[in-house]
This record gives sequence, C-alpha cells and structure tokens, in this order.
Amino acid sequence: LLGTVYRASEDLTLGISLVAMRRIEEGVGFAPIPMVSWQFADDWKFYTGLTEAAARRGVGSYVGWHVTPWWEIAAGFQFEHRRFRVSGYDTADFGTRVKNGIAEDKSVPIYARTSVEIVEGLLFDLT
Repeated sequence: LLGTVYRASEDLTLGISLVAMRRIEEGVGFAPIPMVSWQFADDWKFYTGLTEAAARRGVGSYVGWHVTPWWEIAAGFQFEHRRFRVSGYDTADFGTRVKNGIAEDKSVPIYARTSVEIVEGLLFDLT
C-alpha cells in the first residue's frame, strides 16, 4: 500500500493510494483507492477510503454525525472481495456436489456504527 494525501483546508483532506494484492491462484493486481475526509458541517463528516466494518478492513465510505465531541453515529458501506479454498463434499439430500477448488465472495455490506471515546485515544465501536 502506497499513498499520499493533500490537506486542502482544515475541513478537507484528499488523497490517493495504490494497493498491490495477490489473491489465491491469481497474479498480482493493483487497485487505486481514492481518499476523502470532509467535515462538511460542524458535527458531520464524510469519509471514503480504507474503512473497517465489523473487524474487516476494506474500501468503503461512511457519513458520521458527532452527537457530542466524544460520541459518533455513522452509516456506510464497504466493498468486499474474498477468495478461499473449499474441500469437496456431497450433499445427496439436495443433489449438489461441490469439488475441491477456490470459492469467491463479492459483497457490499451496508452498516451502522456507533463509536464512543472512553478516554482520549481509546474508542469503543459497535457495528
């Protein structure tokens, strides 16, 4: 992961990252990740770039509202693309046969999150 950011103002930061990745049984791929952090109102923030939803890191966006200086409520989405190995099995009841190989999951989870800063630098997140 390699990136750069430009702080346009106190309320707006723009950036771009380039990530190199290798998935199971695929070559190396590269993907650009645009990054925006924009405080568009006193208590509101828009963010896009690398996000973490339910302990899974990915590329996504969210909008957050600071109810108080230490409590934030947010909603967003995150792109996920995973490849994993599967072992073969027979499901005679349903007439399905799965062979050994690679399975793939592409999804876009939509989530809501609340985050409370317990003490400075220590957050409690519930997604």
